[in-house]
Amino acid sequence: MVTLTIQDIVEKIKSHIKGHLTREDLNVWAFEMINLEDRRLLEYLPRKKEKMIWDLLVFIAGYDLQTEPGEYLHSLENLVDCCARNGIGFMAYEMSNDEFKERQQQNLPKTQGKDFSATSGSNGCSIT
Repeated sequence: MVTLTIQDIVEKIKSHIKGHLTREDLNVWAFEMINLEDRRLLEYLPRKKEKMIWDLLVFIAGYDLQTEPGEYLHSLENLVDCCARNGIGFMAYEMSNDEFKERQQQNLPKTQGKDFSATSGSNGCSIT
């Protein structure tokens, strides 16, 4: 049995924000967890947050979907907003200036210093 917690999801998203994990890395991890759930080998903690954890996992599994080559259906802000609407906020200030400049040059989301816990808007996240 594998245990999945909100903190596990938070750590994966933080690693993505910092540039250590790609969208595809998140997708692979999420589908590994979904596969465990399909085999009834996944346990959610806390149990009362099972639906929220599952919904976040499903959102992450679709986070690498592209509308056309190089254009993603969901932005980093959509992902973080999905979390924020469920009380999981992120501060992206942990990114170094060099990492921030590199992300700017690559046209990746510019997240340095933004308090994502205050974002809002519709992003297709099914969590209620």
